[in-house]
Amino acid sequence: MSDTPKEITRGHMAVFQDPLPLVEKPFAAYAKKLGITEDETIELLRHYLSTGVIRRLAGVLKHDRAGFVVNAMVAMVIPPGECDAAGAVLAEFPFITHCYRRTAYPDWPYTMYAMVHAKSRREFDGDIERIRSSVAPQEMAVLRSVKEYRKTAFRMG
Repeated sequence: MSDTPKEITRGHMAVFQDPLPLVEKPFAAYAKKLGITEDETIELLRHYLSTGVIRRLAGVLKHDRAGFVVNAMVAMVIPPGECDAAGAVLAEFPFITHCYRRTAYPDWPYTMYAMVHAKSRREFDGDIERIRSSVAPQEMAVLRSVKEYRKTAFRMG
């Protein structure tokens, strides 16, 4: 990374938060905004990834546009000592896009959350049964999505 800056700048982070275009050389758009070459841009991203400045590069699924019509946050009561193992199992299911461990409260005992997406009610019901049989939650609440108001990523201002 000869002339490419290694310091973290707000400008870099702002550019790297923009969606990548679906083109043959998607990082060229970032390079143009940064005023460096495409190779330097890729090298800069690799540097940020290797040092932990950027945790990962990922696509954002617009589940409704992809044909997923049944979506729900599934909240489960998993004993504290079993959460890590349950989370590892849940994270392997392709129909789960997010999986979190959270603190339980007296009026809300759920400790594990998973976002489930399916293309039909029948598929969704099968997925819920797979969750039940694989991690055996003590209790489960299926909170189906009714309407999505906003989906956005964190942005540095």
